[in-house]
Amino acid sequence: MRWIIYIWVAHFAMQAAAQIDYGSPIGNLPPVGKWQSFLSYHSALDAVAGDSASYIASPLGLMEIIPRENYNEYYFHNKITGLSDMGIAALAYNRERNWLIIGYSNGNIDLMNARTNAVINLPAIVQNTNIVGSKAIRHIYTKADIAYFSCDFGLVELDLTTRDFGRTTFTQGGTVWASTMLGEDVYMSTNAGLYRGRGDGRNLQDFGQWERQGVAEGLPTDDYDTQALLTTQNKLYACVNDTLFQWEATAEAWQHLPVFDEINSRAQTACYTETYPMKRLSASYTGEVVYIMSDNNAFFQLNLGNSNLYKNFFSDAGGIRNVASASNGALWIADLQGAYRFDFAGLQRDIPNSPKSDRVTSMTVDNLGVLWCTSAPLNYQDYFFDPTGFFRFDRESWLNFNGGSFAELTEFRDAITVAANPRRREVMVGSFMDGLVHLRGDSIVGVYNQSNTTDGLQGVVGDEQRARVTGITFDADNNCWLTNSLATRGIVVRLNDGTWRNFASPYSGRLGDIAVDRNGYKWVVQESGNLVVFDEGEMDEDGDERYYLYTSSNSELGSNVVLCAHADLNGSVWVGTDNGLTIFSCGESLFEGQCRGSRPVVNPDNFLGRLLEGESVNDIATDGANRKWIATNNGVFLLSDDGYERIEYFNIGNSPLPDNRVSKVAVCGVTGMVYFATERGLVGYRGEATNGRAVADKNEAYAFPNPVRPEYEGSVSITNLPTDANVKITDINGGLVHETYALGGQAVWNGYDYTGR
Repeated sequence: MRWIIYIWVAHFAMQAAAQIDYGSPIGNLPPVGKWQSFLSYHSALDAVAGDSASYIASPLGLMEIIPRENYNEYYFHNKITGLSDMGIAALAYNRERNWLIIGYSNGNIDLMNARTNAVINLPAIVQNTNIVGSKAIRHIYTKADIAYFSCDFGLVELDLTTRDFGRTTFTQGGTVWASTMLGEDVYMSTNAGLYRGRGDGRNLQDFGQWERQGVAEGLPTDDYDTQALLTTQNKLYACVNDTLFQWEATAEAWQHLPVFDEINSRAQTACYTETYPMKRLSASYTGEVVYIMSDNNAFFQLNLGNSNLYKNFFSDAGGIRNVASASNGALWIADLQGAYRFDFAGLQRDIPNSPKSDRVTSMTVDNLGVLWCTSAPLNYQDYFFDPTGFFRFDRESWLNFNGGSFAELTEFRDAITVAANPRRREVMVGSFMDGLVHLRGDSIVGVYNQSNTTDGLQGVVGDEQRARVTGITFDADNNCWLTNSLATRGIVVRLNDGTWRNFASPYSGRLGDIAVDRNGYKWVVQESGNLVVFDEGEMDEDGDERYYLYTSSNSELGSNVVLCAHADLNGSVWVGTDNGLTIFSCGESLFEGQCRGSRPVVNPDNFLGRLLEGESVNDIATDGANRKWIATNNGVFLLSDDGYERIEYFNIGNSPLPDNRVSKVAVCGVTGMVYFATERGLVGYRGEATNGRAVADKNEAYAFPNPVRPEYEGSVSITNLPTDANVKITDINGGLVHETYALGGQAVWNGYDYTGR
């Protein structure tokens, strides 16, 4: 039945509201056609303080913290919000211009206005083809109208007034770790030692004009490690091995700093950190305190006024990268385990609610629209003993499941695959070494392995203490099917009543993805690339099972390297290879070798070819309109339900997609959100299609956003509709404004009538 839905509008352009409501029932979601980032802030790489805000760099994004009287405001910046790149390597703040200077690991540079957040991109280094090898930026020094970028190939000068790059000193293959200035002289720490570039007119583009510092200049040795420099209160400091030296301008030499060690209550003739090599220096907001970072979980605080030295130790930290001193007196500590704040309330970890990791190796969305992710690496051969666990997102907040938060998961590591039952709130998570976790909602029902599942999971042949679950899916009867890799009976089912069965297969070995078609047949991908179809026959009878092995010789598979298998809403199976897609719509004939599948000939870009020929298809997901979202090494494709039409194509050049290599894709049938897992983090795109309802219910249908402000230029979505409903939008007098069909359960209107008004 085709439903006809009438919706009337009353001069949207005259309807005013204080703001667009992004609350219930949509939740924290962007409008249709917009993007959203889901980056992790569980690790921090750098920290810097501005005049009114502090900034913490995570591996893929940036957190801005604005202090208020009794709380802090948090804002997040990334490629979707306006930054030009990902992979921040260094930060600096220029107070004269109120600019945050951002350096990336590929050499790219952004200047972000701290007041407006407007970003100016300076890609000269990353685009310079004459620079061979790494262009990573290690440190940024800025003063007045100049900035110096310490890079793996040398030192680069930038004029902040003209935004032109000045002299570049190539250090003959040596990494520059840090730089600073004292007067007109420039100093840099390199992996070949500490160098001074005199500002007396010498050509500092010539590395030979720089003076290496050693015993003759007051250092204790000519063979030393130095990675940190700092100028504060017109004094220059340098780290040499585990000792801090100060440059004495009148003596033209480096000298020790006598200090009083508050921890050990003793005077020291030199400021040193015992067995902790010094890696980074920063100064307090007033410049009166120097913070000394070591290469582990401690930093030292030197008060220049009284020469007192304090040691701050963090037993649960993973490696302190920098300390930023804010104008309100708080310290922000960038650590590999996240951001820490130290203020009047003491020390506390301050990590915004976010996924545990940016690495996502499997995704699924349950029937309530909750996203579930696993994160452990997978190569089908090695155990990684990864304790990250898995995590879920309910459109408002993230919840991380691991041994630190759930006692049942203490021994559950290497979580690598997850699947949700589409008919009820039930999720299964598979581990590459510790079996299976069963959840209902956020509650753990059980943890299953080879020791507690009769006729179920088995240990790896030769390593019986490890049960590898590498593929999960549900059939129409709510039975959960698993691939139990490297077990003697590698295809396993947990029946709806809680009992188990396993099946021997002539095609054993390392098993991966599994899908169930409309006939109930199981399509199993082997790690070797083979594709096996399995029919269990009568569940309680052995010996009536059927198997069929598909190859490129007996079918239309694009290659013998099969990467994934996916059943769409009609029960057809879409198989991804390293050479495109093959579609199977088979019945009994597949076990007789009569169903070869098809590779549609399409005409994208006016060039006839097989469907996605030449593309590695890593994952496939179906939206509410039975359209296919295809994850490849060259971005994401959206195909029509039959595959003949390419509707969308996203890559890093035409979208905020952070990386062209997309490993996984998942679709939320409730909201239309499409999630993409890339090597540079998780992002989402609000698609047009949702799951349709079986019958019309006017109390469930709604429009979003509502109301629509006059300046709003996005799309209006009408959702919770019956499948493929005919939607007619009229004015209050019944005049037809727009007509369309729902994609699954959602129709999208651009806000214009037939005349373009």
